[in-house]
Amino acid sequence: MRVRELMSTETRRPPIRIEARGLTLTPRLRGTATRRLARALAALEIGVMRARLVFTDDNGPKGGLACRCALTLALSKRQPIHVEHTAPSAALAFDGALARLEHRLGRVRGLARDRGRRPKKYYVAARLWA
Repeated sequence: MRVRELMSTETRRPPIRIEARGLTLTPRLRGTATRRLARALAALEIGVMRARLVFTDDNGPKGGLACRCALTLALSKRQPIHVEHTAPSAALAFDGALARLEHRLGRVRGLARDRGRRPKKYYVAARLWA
């Protein structure tokens, strides 16, 4: 039974697609990004359909210290969430983007919780007419 439970949680994970444009990602960074993003998404009550992580070198071949990490989540029955962060390295850019994502998801959770607490207009109207 325990093995089936583990397998069912494994299959419910959203697919995470990682892309690199203009730079090469190390396998270590890919693994770390996948693990940390999966851990952040596992704590959600919101259904995530897919996640896309894009690393881009903003300065291109001329050099410089600008790596951008863009993270997009496609949510079920909600608008997609998109966050970005620019930093000198890809790892720092990912850390910043993940921090922004966690902040945004906390805000989304809080709004959903507050929306559920407010009495609906039909409930209020029924109370007034009763």
